[in-house]
Amino acid sequence: MMKAVKRSVSLILILITVSALLCACDRGDKQVLWVITEQTTWDRMNGQLYEVERAFELLHGDVEVKVEYLPTEKQERDVFLQKLRTDIMQGGGPDCYLLPTDSTLILDVPSQYVYTEVEPLFPDVELAMRSGLFYDVSKLYDADETLPKGELNETIMDSGVVDGKRFVLPLRYDIPVIYARNDYLERVGLDLDVLNGDILSIMDAVYKTEAPYLAGGALFEDMSIFSSLIDYDLRRSTLDPELLKRYLVGYQRLKALLGEAYVDYNKEAPDSKTILLEERDRIFLEKLDLKKYIYCNYFSDIELAGGNIDRNAPKTEYYPLWIGSMQDLLEYAPMMQFEENELTVLPLRSFDGDLAATVTYYAAVGAGSGDPELAYEFLTRFLSKESQWESNRPKRPYVRPIKGTAGNTSNDTHYPGLIESGWPVLDEDSLQTLWNRRRKQLYVRDLERGATSEQKSRMRQIGLMGELNDECVTIFDVEIDRVLFGSAVSNVLPEILASLNDTHESNEPTSVDIDKLINDYVENIRFHILEG
Repeated sequence: MMKAVKRSVSLILILITVSALLCACDRGDKQVLWVITEQTTWDRMNGQLYEVERAFELLHGDVEVKVEYLPTEKQERDVFLQKLRTDIMQGGGPDCYLLPTDSTLILDVPSQYVYTEVEPLFPDVELAMRSGLFYDVSKLYDADETLPKGELNETIMDSGVVDGKRFVLPLRYDIPVIYARNDYLERVGLDLDVLNGDILSIMDAVYKTEAPYLAGGALFEDMSIFSSLIDYDLRRSTLDPELLKRYLVGYQRLKALLGEAYVDYNKEAPDSKTILLEERDRIFLEKLDLKKYIYCNYFSDIELAGGNIDRNAPKTEYYPLWIGSMQDLLEYAPMMQFEENELTVLPLRSFDGDLAATVTYYAAVGAGSGDPELAYEFLTRFLSKESQWESNRPKRPYVRPIKGTAGNTSNDTHYPGLIESGWPVLDEDSLQTLWNRRRKQLYVRDLERGATSEQKSRMRQIGLMGELNDECVTIFDVEIDRVLFGSAVSNVLPEILASLNDTHESNEPTSVDIDKLINDYVENIRFHILEG
């Protein structure tokens, strides 16, 4: 009897062991797809990545998508990047890259969004393509019948091609766009024809009006206004130092003009802390002949007092002239349409008259990928209509905070605005589709920053509007002459501009040596080329 029991127990133990081994083998048999990306707020690209990842794993039961977020703390990031770059150079590395070209990340911390500067994994995507760090997906892309290639912006997509090889799949792009409220510009005597010129002529014309609220909108910070920075074929700098100097001087005096408005305002209401936010803003805006309520903090946004800029707050009501991005269409167009005001929308051209677009977010298959076909299939999910037009954007509550961040568990639907900076490369019919999503945001948008019930009601009325006027769509018909990838050297511009004025002294010009700034920047570009 005892022998029989022992045999039974032994048999059970054997079965348990075999079962465990089979389970272990089953887990081990899963193919791992390694994806490298940056951290964002959960309701932006990280949330969409989660949606795509989950759907992909359901479709491929034998695949596990391993998403790894680059650290944002400097010391930890330096160590991580050094090891990762070594792996890449030795022929290994991730299967997929899903990355922004900007070095500024937006992260979730409790009750607020935080902007942080980081060193990009690839300081220059153009150089990375030419250095063989990405897999050539030309054959896969050409044979792909699932992509809506006829609706993708062909000019932008082809920027990922070097020497006939397709290394990068652009996901989002941007062009500099001028928004002008015609009635205000005519009132201050600014000729609308000036807007067809370059940034120097626009800044000069705005300065002559002595209108601070126009100066704030003309402070444009992007290197796409220059014809080029680098000749990648010849590996040399092409920046014109004289043009850069004229731009920096023009920017400096416009910022100073903006500061004069702050000084005048303080004289009128020195003890502003005792004035309610909306009343304070009303007083200041009436001084500028802009007799409207606004629902966000004027001063924190344009940094008159040296505060942090809220880059996603609507700008239309206090900037009758604004040089910004394509995504500002979702702010300006509905506001102007609601108020029945005429709006001019034009592209801002570079100094040589052409129009430069910038890829702001991209995907690429790693050169060392173990399964480039599977990696390509995963990344093209971000070019589908569901991803491009944000119908697979995560809804509340946010179910999976990103490792290393606090996550957001509020009741808001999601971050107001687009998932990432830039506009979808699937731009045909995108304006109306994205506006319909934006309208839903306006119903539930958190209007805590001094908003009155009247202001909230107005925003909801705008959200109830139907389609936008066709005039706004013309910006998508503009021919793009060249496409750039943001790089470490182009991302330095805001830092240079910040040194020109003292924000603690009402934007008074500093004593910085502009010639030295330019010489250092040119040297920085040369070093960047050699290092790349």
